[in-house]
Amino acid sequence: MGLSEEITMTTYEPDNDLRLDPRVRAILKLMPTGPGPTYTSRDQVLAAARTPEALAGAETTRQLVELCDTEDVVTSRGLELWAEKIESQPDGNIIHLQVVRPEGAKVLPCVYYIHGGGMASLSCTMGNYRAWAKILAHYGVCVVMVEFRNSMQPSSVEDIAPFPGVSTTASRG
Repeated sequence: MGLSEEITMTTYEPDNDLRLDPRVRAILKLMPTGPGPTYTSRDQVLAAARTPEALAGAETTRQLVELCDTEDVVTSRGLELWAEKIESQPDGNIIHLQVVRPEGAKVLPCVYYIHGGGMASLSCTMGNYRAWAKILAHYGVCVVMVEFRNSMQPSSVEDIAPFPGVSTTASRG
């Protein structure tokens, strides 16, 4: 996509999605609707994502999704959870991972879980993704989640670059 092309955000209508659980639909209906903004450059997208209003909205989202990871939703009992950093080769980039697995040293199948966010936003450290990883790990697999590089909002990786997140993520690591 060239810089002269416009990037338009689309609006999601939960009432039109018959796949949704009614409880999820009710939560989604609380979120703002309407046409999204139009940007002509990544710099504009980054500036918009870092306004006080956008950062406050991101914090509200984080608080909401943290409610997904409680012992009542899915227990951590019998699981090991930790953060890992690895260096990619040959470029030497540091890749941040979250690992969730059943306790013990047994060799297990691995699920490489790429969380939502279009490789440009959100974080694998958020409660909804952590809960999902714990659910999967309870089925006897090791779950490895990668943190996105070049996210448009702060994540556990401080690595904003002038490239779209998906291109940098795919080419670097």
